[in-house]
Amino acid sequence: MSPLYAFLFYTALILGTIPLLLIWKNNTKFDKKNPIFPYVVVVFIASFYEYFGTYLLKINATNWFMVYKILAITTLQYYFYHILNKKHKALFIVFSALFIATFVYNLQHLNDKTFLDISAYLNAITTCLVITFSILWFKQLEKKPIQIERIQNPNVYFIVGLLFMYGGTIILYLYANNLYLTNKELFFTSWMLNFLLNIVNRTLLIVGVWKIIKHRKN
Repeated sequence: MSPLYAFLFYTALILGTIPLLLIWKNNTKFDKKNPIFPYVVVVFIASFYEYFGTYLLKINATNWFMVYKILAITTLQYYFYHILNKKHKALFIVFSALFIATFVYNLQHLNDKTFLDISAYLNAITTCLVITFSILWFKQLEKKPIQIERIQNPNVYFIVGLLFMYGGTIILYLYANNLYLTNKELFFTSWMLNFLLNIVNRTLLIVGVWKIIKHRKN
């Protein structure tokens, strides 16, 4: 593990734990019914497991990758469903059906050699979901009669972070397996982009959570 790779890896893991720790520290200032909360919990679990389970204990990451994909799309659907005021139900059903069908079809082929490809397919669906619902949310925001300062809206930070992470890594995921098989050194170098964009996403997640807490304090 190169020094830069290690730095990005540990930074991403540490930042992933901070949003939930902030909520615990300011328990009365953050409503657990906020739709971003389940995603915050998933990010915390992912950071914890990837360090202790995957890195320290060397537990095979194949099953974890699949579990994480399910948790991620479930919590993101929950988040967008609520901030979009429970509209666009047909779109949510389409994305859910597409994800489930892709997951079930590929489950029988899942192994150490195929999990990067399968992960890429599932990640592509989640990326399309994030982009689609982000556009719908920004359109919804523009239609509001009373415009709130964009910079004061926590959802802006959450959504921009998700767009950076998913939009910025979709090509990387789609080519990850081929890259790993042909040039492992280049694969691990390229994978640092995934860590970097996770850092961006988790930093913006921290800012958004802090905005919510700060608003409740005021």
